Amino acid sequence: MNPKFYQKQIAEVGVDGLEIEPSSLAEAMYLLVKLRNYKKILEKIKFNLHMDTRSIRKEYLDKIQSLKEEPVKRGIFKKNLTEKDKRSTKKTIYEERDKILAPYEALERLLENYLDQIEDSKTYLELFIQKETGKQEIQW
Repeated sequence: MNPKFYQKQIAEVGVDGLEIEPSSLAEAMYLLVKLRNYKKILEKIKFNLHMDTRSIRKEYLDKIQSLKEEPVKRGIFKKNLTEKDKRSTKKTIYEERDKILAPYEALERLLENYLDQIEDSKTYLELFIQKETGKQEIQW
């Protein structure tokens, strides 16, 4: 899928700009449940993004393998490609792959950042709830 599709999905989750400042125990519990739901959604998006990235990498790996397996012919006289031409073609394939993967990798870093923030917020809320209730541990 297109990286813009994933970007739209991430934006629809609404994690960006979420404030974690509970004023009551009920609000802290509500935020904790909300964070758990956000985490599940973001992990699904991350999984799908990772699968797309893998398929793109495989596609380009197949292109590079085809250079090794078959003698590639060029020009009017159907001459075989030289080693220098093969290296150049391989380099071009890698550059093309990296250019296509760059937006996917940026989104993956964004998702990791959001998931880390969710974990930090979860810890903060658990400490808040412990303080409010006097309990030692919260089940997540």
